[in-house]
Amino acid sequence: MTTRRHLRSLQVKGIFSPDEIAYCKRVQLPLRQAVHQSVRQLKLETLDRERKIKKLVSMLKGNKNG
Repeated sequence: MTTRRHLRSLQVKGIFSPDEIAYCKRVQLPLRQAVHQSVRQLKLETLDRERKIKKLVSMLKGNKNG
């Protein structure tokens, strides 16, 4: 992951201590991945709902005109 490489380069430059790097790897990166996954899931669910609503609306319009 690019972020890990980035963290490593910061450690080499002496910006973060090894303990801070370990904390980031252990806690923050998995947390970020979990958030991304949740957001992706919500987007998929929203798209699915929108599709169903459009389908219902078109069915209702079709019934009204017919």
